[in-house]
Amino acid sequence: MKLLVIDAAAGGIEGTLLAASLADLLGGTAPLDPLVSAIAAHPDAGPFACSAESARVSGIATTCLRIDAGAPASAPVDGIGAAAREIAGAAGCSGAVTDLSDTVFSDLAAVAQVYALPPGYWTETVFSVLAPLLLLEAGGFLGGRIVGTPPAVPAVPAGTPPFSGPSPDILWLLSKRSVPFSSPENRPVAGSAAGIALFCRLAEEVVPRVPPLTPAGAGYGSGSGPDPAVLRVVTGERYAFIEDHVVLLETNLDDLPGEEIGYAMERLFAAGAVDVFLTPGIGKKNRPVQVLTVITSPADAHRLVALLMEETGTLGVRIRDTPRLVAEREKETLMMTFFGRTFPVRVKTSRAGGVVIGKKPEYEDLRNAAIELGVPLRKVRRLAQAQLQDAKADAGGRQAW
Repeated sequence: MKLLVIDAAAGGIEGTLLAASLADLLGGTAPLDPLVSAIAAHPDAGPFACSAESARVSGIATTCLRIDAGAPASAPVDGIGAAAREIAGAAGCSGAVTDLSDTVFSDLAAVAQVYALPPGYWTETVFSVLAPLLLLEAGGFLGGRIVGTPPAVPAVPAGTPPFSGPSPDILWLLSKRSVPFSSPENRPVAGSAAGIALFCRLAEEVVPRVPPLTPAGAGYGSGSGPDPAVLRVVTGERYAFIEDHVVLLETNLDDLPGEEIGYAMERLFAAGAVDVFLTPGIGKKNRPVQVLTVITSPADAHRLVALLMEETGTLGVRIRDTPRLVAEREKETLMMTFFGRTFPVRVKTSRAGGVVIGKKPEYEDLRNAAIELGVPLRKVRRLAQAQLQDAKADAGGRQAW
């Protein structure tokens, strides 16, 4: 599957900066010409022009978009979101671009009800949202998968409350979409409410680093000024599997009854653990021990450590952040017939590189059907697998399972 990575962890994210990096990747700004004309022609806009320049920043060849905007004639009568929709129509933007633009300006309108946005020409804001969307569509990225690294955010400007992190408007936007950010020091960082709102809507997932892929190209956009921020976008084909990170919690148990260990495992599963299992081992003084391992997400790790210590009385828990590669998985409910009766059965489908590598019916659903029918579970499972194989044959697709 085609993948685009917005690598915002180094230089931050701003709409025009994203457009510059995409223009660098695609080799030009031709898709933006109708947009620039539509902005300049809007009755409430002033003079507006855009040009692309090559710039070398820290030895990296980048593209910089220069915006030449005069003061708008007036503020849009119906608001900037409505003006953006008018301009999108005049520029011939697709429904996908217009709809995404609407959601971004809706987010900006919401944050403006809580915090004052930095001043600026509304025409530049419209360009900073629509321009990257047009280039994403031109490159075929809106139909693929877009991920991002945690965007770097600039420090709060001088003269405002002395916060150490992002400005209140940017923090509000990040919190509404649960997007993590980074706060780099001693390097230029770009950031704007429009850029953050756009990033939050585009990135399907925020990953700690550029994920494994077969690269097909990269684009570098730079801002203006003597020490500009740089944004990188990378495109390519992703690995057949998805890169993921889990946390492993592990402790040795040598003096706990089996019933209490089982109860602790039940509680850990109920609290959201991905998996819990026991491994027999030999501990100090050759005592038999049970190594209890919990696999969990980073967000749940500390909560499950507390639960693990509470239930087992262990004095310490080993913690490891572990990368893993997993297949794509999705669940659907199918109607299956067993011995003349129909039951809903949840089925988990696993894919690697778009190829189905496995289909597994949910144990609980098969168990319930077996109990209700009064037949062995193994017979119900075999019937379910046969029906899944029949469905595979009917589909006639490229499936490996």
